Amino acid sequence: MITDHVVGDLNNNTYYIINVTGASASNISGINGTTCTNAVCQSNSSGTLSFEYNGGYSTHTFDIVLADITPPVTTATPSGGTYGASRDVILSCLDDSSGCNHTYYTTDGTSPTTGSTVYSASITILSNTTLKFFSTDLAGNSETPKTETYIVSHGGGGGMLAGWSNLPITPTDGFKIFVNSGASTTTNRIVNLNFNAGSDVKKIAISLTGDFNDASQENYSSTKQIDLCSKFGVIKNPTCPNGKYTIYAKFYTASGIASPIATSSITLTNGATNTNSPSQTESQTPTYNFGTQTLTPTPSLTPSTPLTLLRILKLVTPRMWGDDIKALQTFLNIKGYDSGTPDGNFGPKTQAAVIAFQTANGLVPDGSVGSNTLKYLNGNQTTTTTTSPTIQPSVTRTLKLSIPIMIGDDVLTLQTYLSTNGYDVGTPDGIFGNKTKSAVIAFQTANSLTPDGIVGAKTKAVMEGK
Repeated sequence: MITDHVVGDLNNNTYYIINVTGASASNISGINGTTCTNAVCQSNSSGTLSFEYNGGYSTHTFDIVLADITPPVTTATPSGGTYGASRDVILSCLDDSSGCNHTYYTTDGTSPTTGSTVYSASITILSNTTLKFFSTDLAGNSETPKTETYIVSHGGGGGMLAGWSNLPITPTDGFKIFVNSGASTTTNRIVNLNFNAGSDVKKIAISLTGDFNDASQENYSSTKQIDLCSKFGVIKNPTCPNGKYTIYAKFYTASGIASPIATSSITLTNGATNTNSPSQTESQTPTYNFGTQTLTPTPSLTPSTPLTLLRILKLVTPRMWGDDIKALQTFLNIKGYDSGTPDGNFGPKTQAAVIAFQTANGLVPDGSVGSNTLKYLNGNQTTTTTTSPTIQPSVTRTLKLSIPIMIGDDVLTLQTYLSTNGYDVGTPDGIFGNKTKSAVIAFQTANSLTPDGIVGAKTKAVMEGK
């Protein structure tokens, strides 16, 4: 079966990756003038792209994300120069999109290839050396090889400060990492780190892989919060599977000399969909504010507990996530409609359970949980949904058109609010595209705000009636 799609409201002349559930990249091709290569398609000058695919699931679920066509950037620490003794050189790769894959290098002056030595630990420079290196990322991009030349003069007088090549001073009890004050388990993917290091430590690199290809040096602080499923502290995976996570750290002096690697581990439980902000503690229950109304998810539901929702729940792209969905899934399971393990992800199985419930109760089997379906789920008890135009959006971050595109339930809620109040965002899909920006500008203009298309504190205050 061949299915055609036209997607608009995208950046002009920009590459995107199309992911279709159940269809391989080779079965996705461009139509109507759109060029696609292995599921990487370029939008036209109007921000529209058209594609077709053979296969896929009957729900025709697909994701469209900005394609990574930018190569990674690799730096050598220290950089090339003249030194009075041998030197350990660290190669650090940074890629803010798909993430670094491998770094390759040579020390004999020849140009490196993917067949050259793969970087895995610091490189010891004992004599005059020409170091050449480059990195590849997970999207297949490759940077242009770089060159650093090191001159090692053992005769002294190189101008280096005394002690420049010394290892960091080992503190009492050694270099250590304490995760959540030494806890063995956590239910939150955000964890607190405390470090034990010497007074001469100026920089730190934190890795979750052990090879430090996912890390970069930063100013040292004795405490830090990290996401267990992130790279460089900023690239976060949407899900974080349960299991054991090991944190690795290196401590650096002002001269760039690294300590032995310190490690510590913690086991994440019930954290696959936990995306709480760093300000939340593990004992807190997340609260979602919509203007004057507040939803606090109920951890344990019984058939007599009414289900309360502040938005319409359905299968969309990108997927809807949240504790309200987890509560719905628990509710459906209690009533005998199999939605699988409640994970807060509104996927095809949750949709099928909703359709089964709707069919059994004589409702329109569209798989969406609106006011009517919610009424039957609750046995005709009073409910609240986003069908009311008085609901205002909960915005906990500044929303704007950016690269990469901002995606999330807060964007979906914003779009629903704008659409309810007469501002055209197209179909609310949780993606902050050009059309959403135009709707925000129209709202700002109508309310005497700066029409910059950015939902910050002032725009949010007006939306919430403050």
